[in-house]
Amino acid sequence: MALWCAAVLLAALCSAHKASSPQLPFLPNSARADITKLFPTLGQTHPMVRLDGPQAILSTSPATISDGGSVVLSITFDGWTPTPDDFVTVSCGPTLGPSDYLDVVTILDAAMDNPIQLPFNRLTFMRCNYTFSYYGVTFYPDLISTLIGKLEVPSADSIGAPKQGHLAYHNEPTRMTLHYTSGLSSPAPSVRLGTSEGALTTVFTGTTRTYGAGDLCSAPANQTGQTWFRAPGFQHTVELSDLTPDATYFYQYGNAVNGWSNVFSFHAAPVTGRGVRFVAFGDQDISDGGLNTSLAVTHEAVERDLDFVLHFGDLGYALGSAWIWDAWGSEVAEGASRVPYMVSVGNHEYDYSGGQSHDTSHPTTADSPNDASFDPTWWNNGATASNGECGTPVFYRFSAPSNGNSVFWYAFEYGNVFVVQLSSEHNFTTGSAEWNWLQATLAGVDRARTPWVVVTLHRPIYTTQMCETGDYVVSLHLRRALDPLFERYNVNVVLVAHTHSYERTCPLRGGVCVADGTGVVHLTVGSAGAGLETCGYSPRYGNFSRAHINTFGYLRAETTNEYMDLQFVLDVNGTVWDKYRVLLHG
Repeated sequence: MALWCAAVLLAALCSAHKASSPQLPFLPNSARADITKLFPTLGQTHPMVRLDGPQAILSTSPATISDGGSVVLSITFDGWTPTPDDFVTVSCGPTLGPSDYLDVVTILDAAMDNPIQLPFNRLTFMRCNYTFSYYGVTFYPDLISTLIGKLEVPSADSIGAPKQGHLAYHNEPTRMTLHYTSGLSSPAPSVRLGTSEGALTTVFTGTTRTYGAGDLCSAPANQTGQTWFRAPGFQHTVELSDLTPDATYFYQYGNAVNGWSNVFSFHAAPVTGRGVRFVAFGDQDISDGGLNTSLAVTHEAVERDLDFVLHFGDLGYALGSAWIWDAWGSEVAEGASRVPYMVSVGNHEYDYSGGQSHDTSHPTTADSPNDASFDPTWWNNGATASNGECGTPVFYRFSAPSNGNSVFWYAFEYGNVFVVQLSSEHNFTTGSAEWNWLQATLAGVDRARTPWVVVTLHRPIYTTQMCETGDYVVSLHLRRALDPLFERYNVNVVLVAHTHSYERTCPLRGGVCVADGTGVVHLTVGSAGAGLETCGYSPRYGNFSRAHINTFGYLRAETTNEYMDLQFVLDVNGTVWDKYRVLLHG
């Protein structure tokens, strides 16, 4: 029996980073439409199940929903003949009314059997029970949708279950930070730690905070509803201290009342300037492509002795839809619980218009004068790309070393690499607060300790991607502001995203290709899952491109004290599509 698999909570985002608003999961075939427009009487004519009328009897297998799990919804009928126009809405937790739902599925493609069976996949744990509501549709004498069946399916996890664990490194080899989410603020968040899996004898307790709709900058992100703001749970932070550098530790997080996570392991950071292994990318989202990248990160962490991850903006593509933060947080947790997962913001986490007083990066009036994020006349994507989130969820869910501006720009050294994570979404022009910080930070790098300097930001500085004229204009301003600093302080590699593709340049100085070991290599790695670019590349934007492809993948890097090996790894099969050896500046 051919059934349509309703991939509820699987984001169907636009195919490019210019998406201005989130779209909910796909409806089948011709049914890709707003059900409230098709059936304006949704929940108004017959908002309640009529016990004396026709009924749809709903059940699921299994009877509970696990985090990221699947159920099959079975529907039998009493006094009702189903039609292809009938539909099921899906919600989780309190709603504002019948037309407030997470997703809607018509039974257009389902076999009209009794029972009808609809699979629902990748159902994210959001500290609430999922509700399935069946609406029967009649067209005569009037178009009416009637609620004739409803089922609330409990979660397999308790509301206080610890979820979405991820590590962060704060530039101290004897410390590591663990973040996680749960639905309860007490008891105190805890981590049990030990040097073997069976002896987690050291206990650390941490702090808890959360944020509300009023902490976001503007609509629609601060509008409450199933698809916009919903309670994000409590964000817990536990600082692990007195670690032995470069030692392996085992841990689990949670508490004795609400339960503990699985046991994970991590390596403490080294004191010595040894070589490191890291992976890097941007523009992920929660599509199948994004999931594949997360699976690859876990594989790298487990099988290749990974040291850390750099994710430079456009993380889960929530775009104001709060449930996506839960979905993406769950997606990356398996890898992020094993190695530090270091993030920065992209346009879809930060750019906004209005409500600047809620901006946790606290821009100065000089840097952002219009009650909005940085938005000069030559800017691309406008100032609304986050749909009003303005970086708030990133600020509360992640952390960074205290040497910069929280998660917005910061630096850390790990082994023989000095990493600078910048924000291309703030004022980066010469003399701005971020530019001055970058100049001072690069000037202070001890190249005897960390011979390698890697800088990340979201937007590309050198790209030959076609159909992205606006991004090319911004790139010229980035070059004007940042190239002099990169060249003066001998930055080795710059990693960016934003264009959904992979591209590597020759070593550059003054915008011109130079010999290996004498310039800055730029790599665009915006290929972690969001919809790929559809246009090609053109030398009219410059003659510096040495490799480029529109496909999903991530960057793998490994350093020694003589060279840095870079590999672009394909998500589809794990093969290396491009590789390049960067030489230290002579």
